[in-house]
Amino acid sequence: MFNQVKKMSVTIALGAGLMMSGCATSMAGVATYNQNATVIGASPKYSTSVQRVPFRACTMVDVPIYQQSQHNNNSTGDTIIGAIIGGVIGNQFGSGSGKDAATALGAVIGAQKGSQNSTTTTNRIVGYRQQNQCTTTYTNETVEKFIGTYVTVEYNGMKMSYTTQRQVNVGDTVQIRVSLNN
Repeated sequence: MFNQVKKMSVTIALGAGLMMSGCATSMAGVATYNQNATVIGASPKYSTSVQRVPFRACTMVDVPIYQQSQHNNNSTGDTIIGAIIGGVIGNQFGSGSGKDAATALGAVIGAQKGSQNSTTTTNRIVGYRQQNQCTTTYTNETVEKFIGTYVTVEYNGMKMSYTTQRQVNVGDTVQIRVSLNN
């Protein structure tokens, strides 16, 4: 009796690329069929990663407005000392009215030199203006990405499991490829 019973095995090939609706092939004692199976379990799978996410914050701030100015810090004493020195030098040259002119010219030149040595340039705040100032900070955010579904199907009382990259739900009908070996 055992000689008359043919041994048969069922191989389930799953995946969208292998499914060809309504096809049956036979090669060297192997019969292959596409069949429908019902999804009885579906567990989505995700990968988790951490991403740096930029956050830009802007606020209005007061920014000073500067004006450049020159200050003559010379004192009357600097001008008088310069005039005396210039007058003494001018008095050494010439005679009569020429001597007086040289003394006066020396006093004027000495006064100018005395006042030039103490001029400074400064910046002073003359007001404020509003300016938008921005900064960028980063936060870490956890991101989940769908990578597939672990599926359990039932076909002719048999339960089989596989993983697919598609999203599949319980109750869906999926095609499976059944191979019978004679």
